[in-house]
Amino acid sequence: MISSGSMHKLCLNKSKKGPLALAIGIFDGVHLGHSDVIKELKKHDNNAIFTFNPHPRPNTKLVVPFSERISLLRKMGIGKAYAVDTEDHILGMSASEFIETVLIKTIKASDIIVGEDFKLGKNRDTDAITFKKLCKEHGINVTIIKDLKIDGVKLSSTRIRELIIGADFNLIEKMLGRRYSIKGIVTSGKGFGAKLGFRTANIIPHREMAIPSSGVYSTITKFNGTEHKSVCFIGEGPKVVVETHIPGININLYGKKIEILFLRKMREVKRFKTAEELSKAIAEDIKNSV
Repeated sequence: MISSGSMHKLCLNKSKKGPLALAIGIFDGVHLGHSDVIKELKKHDNNAIFTFNPHPRPNTKLVVPFSERISLLRKMGIGKAYAVDTEDHILGMSASEFIETVLIKTIKASDIIVGEDFKLGKNRDTDAITFKKLCKEHGINVTIIKDLKIDGVKLSSTRIRELIIGADFNLIEKMLGRRYSIKGIVTSGKGFGAKLGFRTANIIPHREMAIPSSGVYSTITKFNGTEHKSVCFIGEGPKVVVETHIPGININLYGKKIEILFLRKMREVKRFKTAEELSKAIAEDIKNSV
């Protein structure tokens, strides 16, 4: 069992006895590079994820919130995860101390899987090759998974965050292996869209998520197991609200969970002098989105 007070054990299934294989990383977005790590991890019957929450680098925006990260890993067949709080003293350990105190004495790991860009230690001063050598001295086997490149671009969570802000959803989909989306519970808005004849479902994204820049987007909105073509508006301001209009759907979605999948950015935010001009622009956006 984990003994550190701020290291949490997330038991998604019952753990098995015997040597434990561990994949170490943040796994933000659970992209295709992470999938390669997980495939290697699953070659071992008794396996677990070792991750961090919140992100070890303060103020880092996330591709997906932590709860969704765990959900995605669970769908990939991972039954157990260890999550370290960023205030835990573990983050201040040297690589050798981490291996001896956490991997050997606490978790009793036998095999470790990491990505090629893996870094460890208080100042991230131990790379994957050095980590492998140190673990070997303690009888722990380390497998290093090579970085992937998609369309000539190195695949990483950092790069995906940049692509989200830049609205390059085609490349994001190639890197994630799925469409980029934002999930949330529909909340009440100001009702301005409804007055113009364009009712919207509004969600407030998780405060730690990387969000596309302000503008109008062609999207697909999912709820109750169905998909609907939609148009999404992301405005400017300190509090980001994502508003989506689903043409032909006039039902009350307040309190329901929806998922908005982003296809492409159609235009930047514009200012309109009259409600009539705005109404015409929205109608044109709907026409161009389908």
